Amino acid sequence: MAWPFDSEEQLDEWVDAYIAAHHERPMTEQQREDTTLASEPAYSAFGVGNPQAEAIWRFILKVVAKQPSDWTLGMLAAGPIEDLIGECGDDFIHRIEAEAQCDPVFRRTLHGVWRTTSTQLVWDRVVMARGPEEEF
Repeated sequence: MAWPFDSEEQLDEWVDAYIAAHHERPMTEQQREDTTLASEPAYSAFGVGNPQAEAIWRFILKVVAKQPSDWTLGMLAAGPIEDLIGECGDDFIHRIEAEAQCDPVFRRTLHGVWRTTSTQLVWDRVVMARGPEEEF
């Protein structure tokens, strides 16, 4: 299994911790700290190469499958999904398009992604995959 997980159970634990930490907008200093700690594996995954992108993709799919709060999905879009598209968009755009086509929650979540470092071609495909914006 790719970084940072030695087992599927560790990946599931991170998914659950991420959802719990991002369930609602952090209001207290402790909530902000918990949110940062739960996000750390995703943020540190990029920048050291792309072998761990596969683990990030699996993480994203597992979070979306649990249909967490809109706040959680927004954080997922603005963090791990946006980073994956920016860093590895060429490698993952076909999967992003396929997932958006079959999963309305994933498709809606893509509306929270902003263009960062992706190519124009990848970004145009993301925009097409997410379709017209729907109300959360």
